[in-house]
Amino acid sequence: MQVPEISGDIGVLQSLQSFYICRNAVSELPLSMRTLTSLKDLQLSGNVIVEVPEFIGLLTNMACLCLDSNKLTAVPA
Repeated sequence: MQVPEISGDIGVLQSLQSFYICRNAVSELPLSMRTLTSLKDLQLSGNVIVEVPEFIGLLTNMACLCLDSNKLTAVPA
């Protein structure tokens, strides 16, 4: 069974450092993820994400962002 979306409630996990949700059916990242300022490793490979949201630049502790095998058409400048 594939996960179709990331719950908006993820934003309450402000100490979260790693999040792996590879090979699912996630198409977008919820705006609430902008509060995950401790996040260092975000693994999103093998989903159906089309666009990387602007807020990804606010996650300044991010060391690894893996987006291969998605349907990307746009990334923030």
